[in-house]
Amino acid sequence: MVEWIVFASLAGLFFGSYNVFMKLVGEEMTPSVGLMIVSGTTFLIASVVTMLLKLKGQSVVFANGPALFAIMAGVSTGVAEILYLIMFSKGGGSASGLRW
Repeated sequence: MVEWIVFASLAGLFFGSYNVFMKLVGEEMTPSVGLMIVSGTTFLIASVVTMLLKLKGQSVVFANGPALFAIMAGVSTGVAEILYLIMFSKGGGSASGLRW
């Protein structure tokens, strides 16, 4: 079995769960508040994983150039998540398509 297939499958599972939970958040909560909770949880998980890697002796690398790309990815994700939550708060569904 190809080694990466497990990670791809798990990522697909978690992205699917993400979509379900974001729809529920968008229907019941102010989008910006929902985003703060999602982002805070993401930060917490990333911090714990980074600390565990460091405790296991793995090197934790930080570089200025890639950090800028990570910031831009964060900005893009933040804006996309806000728009995603607004879409759900306006009655849009994850399976909605264009109607002609």
